[in-house]
Amino acid sequence: MYIPRKFKLRADCDWLPDVIVNPFATVVSLHEQAPCVCHIPIVITNSDIGRVAIGHVSRDNHIWKSWHPETSQSCLVFTGPNAYVSPMTYQDAIPVPTWNYIAVHLKGHPVPVHFDDDPSELHMIMDTLITHFEPDYLPVWRSLDIVNQEKLLRGIVGLRMSIADVECVEKLSQNRTQRDAEAIADVLDAAGQTALAVRMVEVRK
Repeated sequence: MYIPRKFKLRADCDWLPDVIVNPFATVVSLHEQAPCVCHIPIVITNSDIGRVAIGHVSRDNHIWKSWHPETSQSCLVFTGPNAYVSPMTYQDAIPVPTWNYIAVHLKGHPVPVHFDDDPSELHMIMDTLITHFEPDYLPVWRSLDIVNQEKLLRGIVGLRMSIADVECVEKLSQNRTQRDAEAIADVLDAAGQTALAVRMVEVRK
């Protein structure tokens, strides 16, 4: 990912909160020499070897066939708050429009988890996802009879990816004057883009 120096995530910041708030990832892999893309929710867990991304896709989604832990690298793309910035907001700069945004790219080698190969691991993935996104549903899921639960699990393929590389960008008008940045933040806040406006203030502290 192209990241101008001014827009690189600050060294003292952690990318995890952005992923937690915006967990719906674009998964980019390479299958049969062509890009293969899908969109799934992701949960980040901790392990002895560091942070791990987990999720699942439909078994009919052939993207999982590209997941080879030793040869194929994939990228999980998370997009945070973003908005158009009008050049009419600037007070001193050349009037050129732009877009402010936050994005996180997580790279690694995904491992496909199949029910027949590792049912306990697939159960763990489902339990973790449900606990994260709707904990009240967990007792319902666990109360399903074995036949129906197994049928559902055979219809998916789990994703487990140790995170090998992270790229983060937060383009928040750091290249503008303090006066311009404050004016842009005020306009975005008034337009309902409060999260983006708050980050614009935080990045200058």
